[in-house]
Parts: sequence; structure tokens; C-alpha cells
Amino acid sequence: MKIYKDNDNLFIKSTKGDITTIPLLQDSFDALYEHQGQVSNVIGMIDGKDLGFAQVVDLGYKNSFDYGDFIVKLKMSREKFKKLCDKLDLICFEWPACHKCGHTIYGCHTVDKYGESLCFDCDKDE
Repeated sequence: MKIYKDNDNLFIKSTKGDITTIPLLQDSFDALYEHQGQVSNVIGMIDGKDLGFAQVVDLGYKNSFDYGDFIVKLKMSREKFKKLCDKLDLICFEWPACHKCGHTIYGCHTVDKYGESLCFDCDKDE
């Protein structure tokens, strides 16, 4: 598999020769639908054992943004993926995981006495 960027696009070429093209930028509009420029369209994302590229949903008109689901999932180590994101100049976002059970934490969570993240199910067991 070969992954590279060129002309504001991310290209993923499989070993079978298939090529996936993902635009790196998207147009951003305010609440009155006035063009505000371009913002990132894709980020690197680590979600538990899954990692790959995810779409960014532009909510700039609300002074916010949201991550979409995976566009492409990859099979490689976290370290190699983070280096790839650096090389491609992409933000790499990693969801926090519960220190006790290892499940991904998508929202609010608590911490134990050592400052480690805990999901609410594991916090009940403490």
C-alpha cells in the first residue's frame, strides 16, 4: 500500500492497483452561508485498536468541528501511523481509552486517584 499527498489530495494506492482519492480541504461557510475559506477535510484518527483517516465535519459556523467516521482503516502500528500523519502534515487525533478496561471513551469520563482516565462503568467498581 502506498499513501501520499499531491495537489491538495490524499492518495491511497492498494496492492491491487486501486486508488482512493480524498480531498484534503473543504470549503467553509458561516451561518449566513458566506464563504469563509477552506478548512481540513481529513485527519488521522486512532479509535481503540482501529486507526485510519476520518472525515472532518465543518461546524465552523458554530465555532466547532466534529469528526466523522473512518474513510479508510489501515493496519499498522500506532507509532508508524503517527509518523505517517506527521509526514502527510495531518492532525492525528486519538480517542482516550479507559485505563482499567481499555474501552474507548467518547464523552465524559472520570479519573482515578492516579489521574488515569476511567469510564463510568469502571469508576462504579472503584
